[in-house]
Amino acid sequence: MAFIDLIDQQRATEYVKGQLSQGTTLSRLVVRSADLWGGHFRVAMPESKNQGADFDLRWDTRLGGDEEAIFARLIKSYIRHDRCGVILQDTETSVNYPYFAKLQYKRLAKTFDEEVYWSVAETKLADLSDDEMGTMINYASFWPFSAFFYTDVPLEKSALTNADFQSIMRQLVGIAVGAFDDRSYLVWWRDDLLPFPGQPSPNPVM
Repeated sequence: MAFIDLIDQQRATEYVKGQLSQGTTLSRLVVRSADLWGGHFRVAMPESKNQGADFDLRWDTRLGGDEEAIFARLIKSYIRHDRCGVILQDTETSVNYPYFAKLQYKRLAKTFDEEVYWSVAETKLADLSDDEMGTMINYASFWPFSAFFYTDVPLEKSALTNADFQSIMRQLVGIAVGAFDDRSYLVWWRDDLLPFPGQPSPNPVM
């Protein structure tokens, strides 16, 4: 299984916009400003999955493969390079969450007002196992899930600002949202800025 090129870019664009519009401040800023036509869409799914008239990215389609591990490897491959980071939105946790201070990856948390984001931007995190990275990814919320791949934005402080969000949007390389059973991921990527770090995409199945 690998990331497969999507045939219907219009359908993918509308789906990503719909997912982002339900998210946090950063997601809503991105959906208003990002030129999604400037990128390319891929999704982790079996090569045999038909992309015909009945193709649907909604959450209720069960795949049951290794989509989570594929996405974990995508993130690890990306952050292995200096100045490359990923920020995950969390629509369920807030700074007022009773156990927030005791969470395993609390040191990766970034806050904006009461919102919580998870910053996966340390090159040493690329050495985690797929399962360990999967655990970290699962700290983000899945209804909806959104992850933002960016470059050259040092998020050194724990509290994010509007200026940080503007920098992320200017340096945005990719966006991932949940797809199918929310254990697979639809990825929008600016191949003109950086090569896609996922597995090569075979020809899509009609």
